[in-house]
Amino acid sequence: MNDPRNDGGGLSVRREGAVAVLAIDRVHKHNALSPAILQQLDTQLTLLQAATEVRALVLTGEGERAFIAGNDIEHLAQVDAHEAFALMEAGQRLVSRLRDYPKPVVAMVNGYALGGGLELALACDFIVASRQASFGFPEIRLNTFPGWGGTQLAVRAIGLARAKEMIMSGRRYSAEEAWEMGLVNRLCEPAHLHEETLALVATLIERDATCLSLAKRLCNGAEDWAFADGLGSEAALYGVNFSRAEARDGLRAFLGKSGERKHG
Repeated sequence: MNDPRNDGGGLSVRREGAVAVLAIDRVHKHNALSPAILQQLDTQLTLLQAATEVRALVLTGEGERAFIAGNDIEHLAQVDAHEAFALMEAGQRLVSRLRDYPKPVVAMVNGYALGGGLELALACDFIVASRQASFGFPEIRLNTFPGWGGTQLAVRAIGLARAKEMIMSGRRYSAEEAWEMGLVNRLCEPAHLHEETLALVATLIERDATCLSLAKRLCNGAEDWAFADGLGSEAALYGVNFSRAEARDGLRAFLGKSGERKHG
């Protein structure tokens, strides 16, 4: 059996100010995900979570053709049922970790976002896509289906009817189609993808990190909680946030600026 850890691929990490850019670097396989890359991603998420100087993450793929073209099919085709289950659990753990990550995570989609690649993108808070990008769950064409949370994430992102069509048809969707159905937050020309992504991130890292984390937790919870439970959580976390001096300082600063405008 070929060892996916020995194919020359991996994960590159670079810093751009307060932003960490994580890029899948397996261009010769359209950045298909191997078990080794999943482990590298998980390790980097741990390191970057502890790095207070890192305020946000960007996930992307190296090269111009692919964001992440899914799971490593060559490897997956050789595993048995027990190994397949373990691989799906590992992928789901990473997807769940991205979705619940305390810092904002933006997917910068430059090409194919298919299968596991689309699942990772959907686990991010925002998707910024090049007009050359394409999206889809091709698994049904291979007599299987998404296994890293795609059936759950897609329904939450685009609704039941559209998610069923995407998953059960196996069709690939253009960037424009993904934009129209609400899968993508921002759509831009390929030459402007990096600039557009960093512009979005810049608006996020200006905000209070704790407030961003709490707001993200509440928004994610809204998909799972009963409305009354969500309201209770919102009020409780609002109170928790008010235990910080930063919350009161922010309100006082606003009042100060309002007073200046009235008397200016």
